[in-house]
Amino acid sequence: MDRCWRPWASCSSPKAYSGLQPGDDVFSARGTDTAGNLSTGGTSSWTVSTTPDATAPVVTITAVGTPGALVHEQAV
Repeated sequence: MDRCWRPWASCSSPKAYSGLQPGDDVFSARGTDTAGNLSTGGTSSWTVSTTPDATAPVVTITAVGTPGALVHEQAV
């Protein structure tokens, strides 16, 4: 999982990534307070896969409005 190890650096939240290659990745984070004390930190890991997910998405819509009002529907 150490494909692109980098030294500790500042970042903001949320953190976005793009162009990740297939395989396992790990994001590690730790905090520093104004006195310079470091937190114990934590990690998050994920796998980038090129195999399509065949599971259909579940979509839930909660309508707000007047009962019997006209609604525009569009297939996507």
